[in-house]
Amino acid sequence: GTYSLKAAANCASCSPGYYNPNEGSSSCTSCPVGTYDPYYSSTSQNSCLPCPLGYASSVAGASACTICGAGKYSSQGSTCLACSAGTYSSAGVSSCADCSAGSYSATGSSSCLTCPAGTYSDVRSGSCSKCVAGKYSAAGSLSCSS
Repeated sequence: GTYSLKAAANCASCSPGYYNPNEGSSSCTSCPVGTYDPYYSSTSQNSCLPCPLGYASSVAGASACTICGAGKYSSQGSTCLACSAGTYSSAGVSSCADCSAGSYSATGSSSCLTCPAGTYSDVRSGSCSKCVAGKYSAAGSLSCSS
């Protein structure tokens, strides 16, 4: 968990996000992407903990993971991914939820929007479809009526 530069009088502790299993080493090794280590002087890669679901660490040597913001998710710890169209999420989640019928969302949304009157949508829609001539719908409909 320590290292020493050339001609140093003392060993220095490895910073959080880094570890050193070898005594007499001149550097520390960074924790891999998708992991973090909040402690000083770690001596093993086992001290590099996986990011919890809904969090990510996209750089090596992280001392903490970053929460995925609303409209994003992470199930593997290395990257926050945008929710696909027709889905949404709050911050810190491992998956996105489907928009219900009669609503829609764009990619990376934190909520679904209600389809306006004269339109409709199915579950998990990225947009609303217009009713054909001679048919109508109220706001939030999953189909059009005659």
